[in-house]
Parts: sequence; structure tokens; C-alpha cells
Amino acid sequence: RRPSKPAQAIQLVHTDDSGQLQLDESAVQTCFLEGEISDLPVCLICVIGEKRRGKSFLLNYILRALSCREEGRPLSLGADDAPLGGFEWRDGMISTTKGIWIWSKPFILENKGENMAVFVLDTEGSLDIKSSRDICLKLSGLSMILSSYLIFNVNSNLKTTEMDYLEMYLDVAEKVGRSFDLQALQHLNILIRDWQDFTRCGKEDARAYVFHETENLQNDPSYRLVSETLRGPLADCSLLPHPGKGLLTGSQGKLSDMDEDFRNLLTNYIFTLVGDLWLHRKTDRQGEHMTCAQLGNILKVCDIISVSFKPLIEKIIMLFTFENHKNMERVKEQFQGVLKFQSKEASVLRRGRNVSPSQMESNVKEKATKFLGDFTQSIQGDDAQEKERLVKELEQFLAKLQQKHCKDYSKRFYGFRNQKNMENIKEQFQTEITLKELEKFKLIRRGQHPFRVNYDLRSAANELLDDYRECLEGIDDHQTQLLVEEMEFYFSQKIETFCNMYSKVFNAWTSIERTMRTFKVYLNQMKEETSSLWNPLMVIPSVIESKIKDRVNEYLVAFMSSLEGINKEDRKILVDELKSHLDQKQEEFCKEYSSDYSSKIQGIIGGVTTTLLAAKGLSARASLVAVAAEAPLLATVVGGAVIVGTIVVLGRTYYVMRQRNNP
Repeated sequence: RRPSKPAQAIQLVHTDDSGQLQLDESAVQTCFLEGEISDLPVCLICVIGEKRRGKSFLLNYILRALSCREEGRPLSLGADDAPLGGFEWRDGMISTTKGIWIWSKPFILENKGENMAVFVLDTEGSLDIKSSRDICLKLSGLSMILSSYLIFNVNSNLKTTEMDYLEMYLDVAEKVGRSFDLQALQHLNILIRDWQDFTRCGKEDARAYVFHETENLQNDPSYRLVSETLRGPLADCSLLPHPGKGLLTGSQGKLSDMDEDFRNLLTNYIFTLVGDLWLHRKTDRQGEHMTCAQLGNILKVCDIISVSFKPLIEKIIMLFTFENHKNMERVKEQFQGVLKFQSKEASVLRRGRNVSPSQMESNVKEKATKFLGDFTQSIQGDDAQEKERLVKELEQFLAKLQQKHCKDYSKRFYGFRNQKNMENIKEQFQTEITLKELEKFKLIRRGQHPFRVNYDLRSAANELLDDYRECLEGIDDHQTQLLVEEMEFYFSQKIETFCNMYSKVFNAWTSIERTMRTFKVYLNQMKEETSSLWNPLMVIPSVIESKIKDRVNEYLVAFMSSLEGINKEDRKILVDELKSHLDQKQEEFCKEYSSDYSSKIQGIIGGVTTTLLAAKGLSARASLVAVAAEAPLLATVVGGAVIVGTIVVLGRTYYVMRQRNNP
């Protein structure tokens, strides 16, 4: 007799208030022992795997295909816009299935006049070892020996952890099956979800992937059952790509929400599975087909759930220890990688985003908290004390790394800031020096003494030292004092260098003024000596000019020899300044002397001419002719006057010298 109630998912195995697994005998009675179905051969499709990986989603589409097959209609996954129903499921991170659920109404399939009852089972917790070892083992073992077609739902790829679990579960199933005369495993389908390459999802691709993953396990005795099973006739593999973003959030599981590639591959996978179900009827260890009643009685009478798995639990504890240690080392390595990356980017952070040490500490603390939280969630096992120990160990490790990183970053950050401040202060002082350099000759012309320049620069340096002391960050008083003293020494060197140079230029300028005064005295003496009537007649202007030039060159040579230690540019300015002054005074004197010389010569010539003409009593007109006629005589008279003047001067000189020698 067929159940009259609407088909729905009911719990075959559940957890009681104490957290122990319990078999629902009424569900066993309803599904396997009542009515006509009790004598039918049975096929059980069961899915195990991690939670929140789409097990219930997959089974609901299998229900649709089985419904078509039962009713004799062409296989279909339903209408494009039909919301997905059946086993409770949720997209994303929400888990809904607990224990083992079974579809209350079997699908009666007919083949060549023979009927078969097909049940669909959904499990939750079969791979959730970290919540309860005993429940995990029992659910996994029960799923394996109950099913005739077991789907191991895996995300992305077969990882070492899943290989370890599968090895244990196969061992459990082997022991339990032997005890209750059931095959440990009839058929295992490894279903890889979210496969990375949608273009290579065929059977051969899947087979090649499994052989590649198990190649290194063949000689490892700890993976004997996994290697033999996955490479043997009882196992195959299927690959399904990611279903697309349409199924990620808020989806009702519609076909229209799927990417086309995923939809086509899902359809082919389910149609193949449903089409081959007659090859997967449930059998006992002797290979005889089992009926629903036989399977139900085994479940009720043999009490598989009460079987103890203590030896395997000890093995799981060892596995937990290994996995937890491996996860902790991975977290440590990842956190160290994050800190290493931030250290490389530290200069960019300081210059570009100006991340302060407090901000960096907050960022690193946030990352450390996330790493610690993720590790805490990943800890396997139900030993609270062990979990607390592991969390504390990792927390202390992360805190130590965080403290060291932040200390180093703070040192580098403030070192960078203090370095920039030091450069700014030095630049400001260099500006002061440069300004003094640019107005150096202006200051010297105003008579500003080197002592005054030194005082002004010292005052500016002291103000900058106070500013520098105030802007130093992240260091203690001792380090601050050392840096200030270092800056003070730098200022002193700069001041000493500049003031030494300024003093030399200042002294050179003083030498210019002294030379100018000496030259002025020399010219005055020269003027005095040539002030009488006859003295200018003894030295012509060109001789006087040559004599003064010689004296000017003597001054310039002596001055240039005194400019040692002054740079080339300043030397040129100083020499040009002195030369310009000397040349100007020389030119003025020589011009005046030449003018006096010409005037006196003309006066002598005029006087002689007048005397001659007066003696002859000539008229003015006739005097011109007479002057021309008497030119030879005039020249003789002028020459004689010069000679007489020379003799007079020499005589007077001789008289003066005798008076000095014979007082």
C-alpha cells in the first residue's frame, strides 16, 4: 500500500537532547516496511560531504528527474522559472539539514516488467568531525552501508583532509558492513563542485584527475583503502563548474538562475545517474539483491547506531592534532606574509597615505583578530581545553609578531618623519647662509663686521634648534638631545665655514680701502711735486702716466697675493673693485696733469711771442707773418727756456742736498 500523505523529507536519523544519534523507527516502518514496497528491490541514493556545499540542492533536482522517470515522461529538471523544492536548502552559508533525511515516498521505477523502489537520502554532519567525532563516524558509516549509490560532494578539489576522512570512513564501513552482512560500499561517485575549468568537465577529464590525485597514495599504507577504491571499479568521478552568480544570494534555485554551462553539465550528470540506477540496486555481502523489508529490519534489529568506534576515535584525535597544528602553521605563515608585505610597502604608506603608527597598529590588530577568528573556527575536535590552548598559543604568537612589527614600523615611521624635519631645518638654515652669501658685499660695504654676522647666524641657528626640538617625534629625551646636539654641531660647522670666508673677504675689502688711501697720498705727492712752473716742463704726460700705471700694477699684484683662501668669483669682484678705483683716480690725475702741462707750454710760447713782436714794433696783422718768419728763433728760445729751467731745477736740488748733508 502506497503512503497517502504528500511526499516530503523526514528524518531517518536525528540527534536527541543529549546530542546522541537516534534512529527514527517510525520512519523506518513508513519507508521500508509498509505496503507493497517492502518486497521490492531497493536502491538508495545518498549524498555526504561538507555542509553548505549544495548537497540538498543537487538532490532536489534528482527528485525532479526521478519523478519524470517514475511517471514515464521524458527526463527533465523542471520548468526554467520553477522554484526549487524538496529537501530544505539555502544558498550561501546557512546550513539547514541535520542528521539523515529521507524522502518519505520512494520512486517506483519499472524496467522490463520489474519494479524497483528508489530512495533519496540527504545527510548533514558526515564530514563535520570537529563538532562530534562519534556522530561523524556513525553518520558516515551508516551512509556508506545504507547507500547503493553514494555521492561524495567535494568543493573545488580533493584535499588531503578529505582523503584522510574518506580513508577512515571506508574503514568504518568495512567493519560495520562485515558485522551486519552489508556491503561496505557499492558505488562511490566523487562529485567535484565549482571545478575551475568548465571546458574540461568530461568523464575522461574526471578520471584523469582522480588518477593524478591518487598516484602518490598507492605506496602509502595510510591511504590503502582510498587508493584502492578510487582507482577501482566501485568509484568514478564527475566535475561540475561554478553555477554562476545568479545562485549565490537570494536565489530560489531556478534553472534560469544558472549559467548555461553549469545547467547543461548538471542535466547530463543527473540524467546519466537516473538512467543507470538499475545497475545500483542494493545487495548484501553475497551479492544478492536486497528488498526494502530486509534493509528496514537490519536497521531496526541490528542497531547500527550503537556500535562503538573507540579505536577510530583515537585515530581521529591524532588526525585532529595534526590538522590543527598544520592549520596553525599555515595561519602563522600567512600572517607573517602580510606583515612582510606591509614592511616592503612601508615607505609608500608613509609617503603616500601617511599611515601613522596608531593606524598601522589598528590595521595589523584587525588582521590578527581575523586570522585568530578563522583559526578558531577551523579547529577540529570537541576538546574544549585543547581548543583553548591552541587559541591561546596562536594569540600569543600573533601578539608577539604584531608588537614587533608595530615597533619596527613606528621606529621607521618616526625616523622618516624626523629625517624629513631634519632636512627641512637644515634647508631653512642653508637659506639663511645663502641670503648672507648673496648680500655679502652689500654688508661689507655697510661695514658689517664678521662678529656681527656670526652673531646673527647664531641667533637664527638657536631659533631653528628650538623648532627642531619641538618637531621631533617618537623618541625619548636622550635621543632628542643627541639629535639636537648633532644639529647644533652641523650649524656650528656651517657658521664657522661661512664666517671664515666672510672674514677673508671683509679683510680684503679693508685692504682695498687702505690701498685706495695710500694711492690717494701718492697722487697728492705727485701733484705737489709737479705744481711749480718749471717741474711739469721736465716730465711729459706720457711719462707721468706710465709711472702711475707702474704704481697701480704694484698695488694690484700685492693685493692679489693677499687673497689666498678666497674663491675665484670673490677674488675677481675684489680685484675689479680695486682696479676700477685705481684706474679712475689714475685717469683723473693724468687728465688734469696733461691739461696743466699743455696750458703752461702754451703760456710760455705766448709770452715769448709777445715779447718778440713788441720788440720789433709790428702791427697785429704783420705780427702773424713775423711769427712765422721768426719760428726758428722761437723754437730756439723755447728750447733754451726748457734747458735753463732744467738747470735751475738741478741747481736747486743740488743746493737742497748739500744743505741736508752739511747742516
